[in-house]
Amino acid sequence: KAKEEPALQRELLAAAMPIMAQQQQTQLAVRVSSVDSAIAAIDNGADAIYVSGDAFLPQKPLTRKELLSIKTAAAGKAKFAVMLPRMVMPKENKALKEHLKFLNNLRPDAVIVSTIGELALVRELTRLPVQTDFSFNLFNPVAAKFLQENGVSLATTSLELSFDQLANLRQQASLPLEVIVQGPYESKICHFPLPVWEQNLDLLATADTEVFSHAYALLNEAGGKESIRLDQNMRTHIFFAKELCLLPYLHKFSGIASLRIEAQLYSPEQTAAITALYKEALGKKLTAAETAASLDKLQKLTTRPLGTGALSFQTSL
Repeated sequence: KAKEEPALQRELLAAAMPIMAQQQQTQLAVRVSSVDSAIAAIDNGADAIYVSGDAFLPQKPLTRKELLSIKTAAAGKAKFAVMLPRMVMPKENKALKEHLKFLNNLRPDAVIVSTIGELALVRELTRLPVQTDFSFNLFNPVAAKFLQENGVSLATTSLELSFDQLANLRQQASLPLEVIVQGPYESKICHFPLPVWEQNLDLLATADTEVFSHAYALLNEAGGKESIRLDQNMRTHIFFAKELCLLPYLHKFSGIASLRIEAQLYSPEQTAAITALYKEALGKKLTAAETAASLDKLQKLTTRPLGTGALSFQTSL
């Protein structure tokens, strides 16, 4: 039987013991897809800016000039990292290698990889620090040790971890960890462009077609609407029906090195307001009134219902 994604008020998370550790202050990272959104996040307290590796149509990938602009805006204010695409096909390897050569000269604070192949290429072609994204599905200390031994400085944890499993991973692993705490997040990615399933594939030759002016979604068996977006390579990204929101529980993540907002689908205005809310809440326990007020603001800023993801289950799904 289909199971609905967890809603916000979950007793298990509320009662969980905080994840504690001796370390530097937790940073707030924000993933963006435009120069304006990057500046909005920086101006509202982001400690790190991640430039999205995928551009969702009708947006286009950031140019080298735009990447340089973001690096300049972040200088002295926030770390600047560049993400690589979630998926790279053999025919795209040449372009990826040229991109890495450019990044080696641009010298961002880190490159964020999504696959083992990307990790190998970054280590071969650059001298840059490397982080791993959630697609590595980091789940246990053995995997964390492997990543650390292969030069990874920060790793995003699996989206399938329960809170207890995350706490155990943090206790056993010496690799600094990042947890996604806010935003639309991906459940699946596939190579075929679903929105044009029944249409002429010649339409894919241009991003100006009417296909890309509409919002698409899949209706899951629990009644949730899973948003669909196409990236620059016409691959389909499917997002969970509920938007992740862990704002009421931030104080429980004090032992985590980095907390991330997925703002790649937000406007600059949304990015500014949501970054400010999380920056204000970071490192303190909100009162009931503060939590209610912040959640009310978040719900008005976003277009999807809010939820807590797999973290609110006793074990992973």
